[in-house]
Amino acid sequence: MGQFCQSCTVYHVLTFLLTFFSYTLLHASRKTFSNVKSTMVAVWTAQNKSLPIVFDGEEWSGHEIFETSYAAEKFLGVLDAIFMFCYATVDLQKQKQLCFIRGLFINGILGDRFDPRLVLAFGMWGSAITNFLFGTLTEWLQFYSTPFYVIIWIVNGFVQSAGWPAEVCIMANWFGRGGRGLILGLWSACASIGNIVGAELAALYTFLVNATLLFCGGFVIFFGLVSKPSQLCLPEPTEEEENVADDASSTTTDEEQDLLGSVTDVKKCNQQKSIPFFKAVLLPDHISTWFDWGGIFGGIVGGLISDLIGKRTPVICTQLVFATVALFAYTKSPNDMIINALLMGVAGFFCSGPGNLISAAVSADLGRQKEVANNAQAMSTVTGIVDGTGSVGAAIGQLAIPHLQANLGWNSVFYLFICMTAVTVLCLLQLCIKECLNLQNHCWLVHVNLFIVSSRFFLSPCPFGWRIFICINFPNRSTSTGCTYIFRDDDLSAYDLHFQSNNVRLFVLNNERQTKSTVSLSTVLVMMMMMMKAAVGIWSILLPVLFRLLVGHCPPPILVKPCVCTSDQSWNKPVDNFGQLFPSVVNVTCQHGKSWSRLRDALRPFRGGRYILHTLHLEKVHDAVTNGRAGGARGLFRNLHIGELLLHDCRLDRWRRDVFINTTVYAISIVGSKLKKISNRIFSRLVNLQEASFAYNQLSNLGSRGLRLGSGELMLLDLQHNQLSGVPRRALLGVGKLEILVLSYNKIHALFKEDFENLPNLLAVELSHNPIIRVAPDTFVPLRALKHVGLAGIGCSDLSAALRYVLERLVSLDISSTSSIELPFLVSVGNASLEALVAQVKSDLSASDLASLTKLVDLDIRGSRHFKLRHLSGTPSLSTVQRLDVSETALTPLTTLAMFPNAKTVFMNHNPTTVLSNRFVKTNSQIRVLHMRHCQIRQISAHAFRPLRDTLDELNLSHNKLRWLNWRALLPLTALRLVDLSYNEFRDRSYYIRGRRSHRLAFPLDRRILPSSVEELSLAGNGLHRVPVRCTGRLPELRRLNLAGNEIASVQLQFYSNAKLTELNLNNNRISRLHPKAFAALNNLRHLNLGWNPLLTIGAVEFPAQLRYLGLTHARLKRIDNVYLASLKHLHHLDLSFNGLKTIHASAVGTSSLPGSIVYLDLEGNPLDCSCKLLEFVDWLTVNAVTLSTSGTICYTPKSLRYLHPLRDLCWSSCQTDNGTSSTGGDNFRNRDSLHFCKPI
Repeated sequence: MGQFCQSCTVYHVLTFLLTFFSYTLLHASRKTFSNVKSTMVAVWTAQNKSLPIVFDGEEWSGHEIFETSYAAEKFLGVLDAIFMFCYATVDLQKQKQLCFIRGLFINGILGDRFDPRLVLAFGMWGSAITNFLFGTLTEWLQFYSTPFYVIIWIVNGFVQSAGWPAEVCIMANWFGRGGRGLILGLWSACASIGNIVGAELAALYTFLVNATLLFCGGFVIFFGLVSKPSQLCLPEPTEEEENVADDASSTTTDEEQDLLGSVTDVKKCNQQKSIPFFKAVLLPDHISTWFDWGGIFGGIVGGLISDLIGKRTPVICTQLVFATVALFAYTKSPNDMIINALLMGVAGFFCSGPGNLISAAVSADLGRQKEVANNAQAMSTVTGIVDGTGSVGAAIGQLAIPHLQANLGWNSVFYLFICMTAVTVLCLLQLCIKECLNLQNHCWLVHVNLFIVSSRFFLSPCPFGWRIFICINFPNRSTSTGCTYIFRDDDLSAYDLHFQSNNVRLFVLNNERQTKSTVSLSTVLVMMMMMMKAAVGIWSILLPVLFRLLVGHCPPPILVKPCVCTSDQSWNKPVDNFGQLFPSVVNVTCQHGKSWSRLRDALRPFRGGRYILHTLHLEKVHDAVTNGRAGGARGLFRNLHIGELLLHDCRLDRWRRDVFINTTVYAISIVGSKLKKISNRIFSRLVNLQEASFAYNQLSNLGSRGLRLGSGELMLLDLQHNQLSGVPRRALLGVGKLEILVLSYNKIHALFKEDFENLPNLLAVELSHNPIIRVAPDTFVPLRALKHVGLAGIGCSDLSAALRYVLERLVSLDISSTSSIELPFLVSVGNASLEALVAQVKSDLSASDLASLTKLVDLDIRGSRHFKLRHLSGTPSLSTVQRLDVSETALTPLTTLAMFPNAKTVFMNHNPTTVLSNRFVKTNSQIRVLHMRHCQIRQISAHAFRPLRDTLDELNLSHNKLRWLNWRALLPLTALRLVDLSYNEFRDRSYYIRGRRSHRLAFPLDRRILPSSVEELSLAGNGLHRVPVRCTGRLPELRRLNLAGNEIASVQLQFYSNAKLTELNLNNNRISRLHPKAFAALNNLRHLNLGWNPLLTIGAVEFPAQLRYLGLTHARLKRIDNVYLASLKHLHHLDLSFNGLKTIHASAVGTSSLPGSIVYLDLEGNPLDCSCKLLEFVDWLTVNAVTLSTSGTICYTPKSLRYLHPLRDLCWSSCQTDNGTSSTGGDNFRNRDSLHFCKPI
């Protein structure tokens, strides 16, 4: 440091002052733009006279740029983002036209290829011209144009970026590494000084003053600045032999100081301090400028310390650690201006200090290391890369912070800053430890004592124990002790990635062996490519999280009504291996869409490549008006990427071929739509169609071209529940790649070999429940790949002969309810490959009879009421069976489970079992799913399920006769998740105690009888008089609870401990009293059913904010007076059917009792008053695109409108007066005739 001061000349001082002065002016021009935004908003929305030669002297009110101040402020925010992107690397996309403007990157390279003095001078002149054109010339001429402003500001971002790389290059040429930390720490304060100066230039002619200063400053730089000492015959500064590759840091720089300053000011505004935000410029001490003052001293102190120890990373890490504390303290600061200013200064000290160090000192170190010391084409390029990549984050912050503040509040912005700073420290931790340990000279060991105020400094060799120590390197101090080298590398070079997200820059410094002593242009380009490759890892973590937080997986709900979009988290991945964002995978459901044209508009946000519709479900679209009309369903699925398209109960008979245009569909299902034929003109345009289902329709004949779907890649075809009289062999000619064919429940009478000759790839055919009377013996011979045949419910006697040819290669067979095939026949033929068998047995059978089925995994013999399984001693058990269904049989559980010891899924429904004893299952049983519904079970022993305590996952004991349950029966089952005890006899009852001659109430289920692992519980239909809180309250993982069909009279605070509950069913009880906070603690509740309860009113009930469905049918409601209902921003479906509602207090312009997020509103069975008092509600339905139930939603009064639908059958324009106002006193309702209002009053 002393040697540096001795070598300093007047030219060094002059270079320092000129570069400091030039960048101060550049940064001041940016600050003034932020200060005069309110004035520009007033000008752009005021009643000024426009330019006569452009607008012909008309009033400005007819040609204003923006109608509202909000639109003007939004445009200014876009200009901020455009500037920062152009300052670094801009990617503006509009109608798929890309415009790439590389600011710091390009100007950094220009600064190395040309004299940096010239680059800096022309940058200042260009910035002066753009400021003059933007803010002065347009005001003089009164010429206002948004495209002109955008173009000028893009140019301004480019010319502004010429300053920093050129100036850092000049400073590095004049000042060596020995004192560079302190000098550049002082010099980097120019950005903060520029902010302070710019804050004082918020005057009438601010753009003119800035342009004049920049223009004059450009001449001073052009004639007075010297780029390097060699031009004055002075010696070049020496670079110390230091491993610069170990200097890594991470922080913020000057580009974010405006951003952070604005954040703190708006935070104070939201805290309602004594002086509003828009008058903050009148304060004697601006709060945001304290951040800049702190940054000045932080950069100086950080640079001085880094020079003393010869390392940068430990200083930066230490400051960033304290920065997190300072930011957190600011979020908790009281409402006091002095304290806020002090905390802002502290935050600036620890945030901007590392920023100045990284942007100046470290950039200079990287460009002046020994590998590039002789190359004049590296310094400015490296600086441009370092600062340019950071400015990208600042641009993202301009767009991200307003959305984050609007959704989560200002505290969340600071919490994000804290998290990003912590991530930066973690990224630098390894390098920081390495630099602390790898000291080339001797070190001082500083013993850190957290409990003593004074620190003890002593000299010793560097130990590697468990004590906390800091090794500080003093290059000029000689001692007899030294540090042990952990890493040693003499020829390391470095490349850096300097990336900023919101307020934090991640500076990743990696080491790479170099074999050349100089760096050419190609080497610099390779370094940039390597940095971009390293950026993939950081973008893959930060950018997707930020993008999903701000944008989300689904479009805004109002844009997709009457559809509902939900994100499919199981399929969503943020980025691919190259860092590119994957499209959002969503599920879309559209019920009661009314018309195809309305659904077409709702699906418009999903077009293109941003979204993949995993499931698109359209239901109950009975559109007879626009169904076949031009513009109705045309282009309905245009440019959509759909995984599964499900159309249920929709009218498609008049669809045309232009429904699917450039549509990708993998599976289509048209169910219950009364489809009489399949039009190949419609479905032939589908791309990548692999599965098609036309079940539950009226198809009788497909024709020769009926199955030409897509591009011929169909693999699954489902035609069950139709009216086909035979296998459609002609239609199947076009689906040669078909693998699965389902023809169940049709009217097929005969099967022949020719029916399947053109299906060589068919793996499974399902023909169950057809009136087949003839089957040719060689029917299945052409199907050489056949693995499954379904022949349930077929009484043809020819089936045995037809199966004999294919039985040996079958894997699955369904012959249940088939009288012509017996299980002994299959056993006699023998099939070692059969894995799944569904059959009914009418005779006794022993285990030895099934011994030939050695691969049997799934055995279904339900309905074999007269079947008895004899377990002969010495015969092997069927250990391969894992799924067993013996429902509707006379088999006892003990015998059955002994024969199938490895069964994991067991169905024993409709079994005459009455008691489950302690010997119910063996010790080594592996049962995971057990269903015993509709049995006669009256008692369960205490240890009946004990062998299943670690395996049983699902237990269904519904529809039995249980009256009491021993607490030891189910409590030890630690793996149990799903429990169904519905429709038993767990009735709350009273019994008489003879000794005391009194009655006592008994609550069989109001005890701790279930393990804490239960997630789904059903106690419906048990006659409970109260919520069994002792049972449900100790289930912290409970997500679904069904208490329907009981006799519960009131709900208090029984659900407070079930915070994870998502679905609650209280339907069909006797609830008349609801505690106001009964559901307040259920923050995750999505589905709440309170129907069929005599509630009478819901006025004080606080519903959860995340509620999607609310059922209030048959609740005897007379009015909707709940104050919390309107705040449910996620409510999609509200069922108010069969109540006593005459009108709904919902207004499109005033207060409303219903939220605007509702997609479907059911008012069936309510005596609606369709006088003009209902006009506000009708207008609310139209504005919020709410679908009103059609069936049963009718007017009751006045009598002349009785039985008419309030939307479909009435014309509300008659409720308008001559002056356009509502006859009921409403304000200025639109005088319109909707498409739905077809019958005037």
